[in-house]
Amino acid sequence: MPWNEMGKACGTAVVAGLASLGAVRAVTVRGRKGELLALAAATLVWGVVVLAGLKLTRSELPGKLRRRKQTTVPTEEPIAATPEP
Repeated sequence: MPWNEMGKACGTAVVAGLASLGAVRAVTVRGRKGELLALAAATLVWGVVVLAGLKLTRSELPGKLRRRKQTTVPTEEPIAATPEP
């Protein structure tokens, strides 16, 4: 991966981490439900900021992470298994 793409990804990760930290601090944590709400808020904010950051920086990373369609090559005859002695 080129260094400029690494820089875009690292910068976006730092900004997303700080944003999710702010989201966690904004949620009042009392008990188990509060912890789950804080975790959900941090996850949602992190995902949105990462997606927006990579789109704004025009990063090639999301495109490279997508699965490619596999091409199959048809074979003429199946390979027969040889019996073991």
